[in-house]
Amino acid sequence: DYEIAGNIERKGNKLIADVSLLYIKKQKVNIVGKLKYFLNKDRLETEGAFEGFNIAGNFAAMKDDDKVSFALKSNEFSDLKTITAQFPLKEMVKSWIADKIVAKTYKLDSFVGKADIVDNALKLDISSLRGEATLKDIKVDFKEGLEQVLAKEIKLSYKNRALYFNLKNPTYKDRDLNGSKVAISNMKKGHI
Repeated sequence: DYEIAGNIERKGNKLIADVSLLYIKKQKVNIVGKLKYFLNKDRLETEGAFEGFNIAGNFAAMKDDDKVSFALKSNEFSDLKTITAQFPLKEMVKSWIADKIVAKTYKLDSFVGKADIVDNALKLDISSLRGEATLKDIKVDFKEGLEQVLAKEIKLSYKNRALYFNLKNPTYKDRDLNGSKVAISNMKKGHI
């Protein structure tokens, strides 16, 4: 179920809409934005702002026949688990992104991906996912039983099924670890 409000007009072979409200009840997501639908091409282009899962930001998406591509970015927020729960990522990836790294604030600098529409459902192409986030005032639990690594900031990148951590001013037991980088790679099916 959803609620929608806006204006739509036809210009030639194109429908143009200004959506002032799209509320998706099940996910509790508010969306506002603009869309263009090309009648002769089965192509939809949309962009706007969203608020949901305790995150606010901007998006752009395109549907061309049964192919979908999207891009998101957010304002700062305080809980990363709300977004990682929405994607079929491996539990190990979710754990590293949301449990082992705890930050005061998170910001999704970019998140892009592709999907196919199969039997009226969206099938996400996991290999197409790319993302970058900035985390501030971080505590990292690399291994149970060890003290946490502290860092002023981490640039977190996800691409090619690998997770990369670029730490700014990291310390471990009051030791300077500047220049340290961490990567978790080979996250292909069956490897983690």
